[in-house]
Amino acid sequence: MMLRKFFPYYFICFLFIDNLFPFICFYLDIPREGSLFRAYIGSFGVMSTLFYLGCYRGNKIKCYPLFIGLLLFGCLYLLTSTFYDYSNKYYFGQFLRWGASCVPATLMGLCIVYDQNRAKIDKSLPFILFIFTPFVALSSLKGSQMYGQFSDDEAGLNYQLIAYMMALFFAISLYCLVFAPHLIKNRIIRLGLWACLGVDAFICLTAGGRGGVILFGVYIFIFAWLLRAKGIVSTVKLIKIIIIAALLFLVVAEISNIWEYAGFQRAIHPLNQQVGRKDDWQEVLSYYYKSPIFGNGLGSDFYTWGFYSHNIFVDFLAETGLIGFVILSSIFIWIFRQFYLAIRRDNFYVLLFLFFINGFVMNCFSGYWISAWQNWFALGIAYGLSQTRHKSSIKNHNKHQLLE
Repeated sequence: MMLRKFFPYYFICFLFIDNLFPFICFYLDIPREGSLFRAYIGSFGVMSTLFYLGCYRGNKIKCYPLFIGLLLFGCLYLLTSTFYDYSNKYYFGQFLRWGASCVPATLMGLCIVYDQNRAKIDKSLPFILFIFTPFVALSSLKGSQMYGQFSDDEAGLNYQLIAYMMALFFAISLYCLVFAPHLIKNRIIRLGLWACLGVDAFICLTAGGRGGVILFGVYIFIFAWLLRAKGIVSTVKLIKIIIIAALLFLVVAEISNIWEYAGFQRAIHPLNQQVGRKDDWQEVLSYYYKSPIFGNGLGSDFYTWGFYSHNIFVDFLAETGLIGFVILSSIFIWIFRQFYLAIRRDNFYVLLFLFFINGFVMNCFSGYWISAWQNWFALGIAYGLSQTRHKSSIKNHNKHQLLE
């Protein structure tokens, strides 16, 4: 029981540490890759496992199918290396990252479904935003004005990560203001959240990351849909809010001269047809055409093309073929459906959904889907939700039979 009391605080650290770690390295002037990174990954993996075993395993949810699936996935990933006669450090590095952080993230997804101290998580969100928003914003200003592609390879920090992080902070600020106002009654805190909202939007649009700007737009669409679906505002009022927000943006853009920012110009410019992502996707797809049914194996991008394609669906096709593409896409559709059903009855799942969308959209333009912890975190949540819903339906059925 003592361990369970600390779970909300650990969960907050778990949600943010992976995205914030490069910023911490940047300001401390230390390399991201090294003993500190391995220690942090390993410690969070161990702690996540301990919290699951010590607090939530007793829920007696049938997790064996999920764990067997994870084991099978790991075996299939390692099987790919047997078809090549040389070792690839990137391939094995991604596997170790998956095992150390993504598998524990699945356990965290299971845990949060059954945790009852969610109010503590909501209450801590504003302070996370107040502490880290200035650090993320300051890391981008010089690059967004002069270069549009700020990057610190040693710390693992770049303009893309800044744009994605600011879009996520923007969405979390909106979540606090819209779905958790009963927990954040202090007027100063609410004003601070509105200020964070403006800073997050400005930095996201000027950091230079196209994917982050797209994620920003996706979040706006999600909240517009939620406001209508939950009956918080009428359609007319929603249109008025969008018009006022657009006019406010234009005023701020004129005052700040955002149009001249190198980061803003790059972010809104279409993909360069010669050196952009589309050429990379076409090259990776050329390996899909060589094995269109079964693909080249999980993780095979590192052997065939040399790196991942920066698009989750291209990776699906190249690595797992048409059959794997259908299976993996169906799993993601199932995850979306589980979130949809959960959000209808519990606003807390909006917060968790924001992190899932962050990873999903990021994988459409950068990053590798297998080592993206958000995907596996969402898988754990979806599995836990489906199991609890199944148990509830069985109990209701049994009660109905007894009444008859």
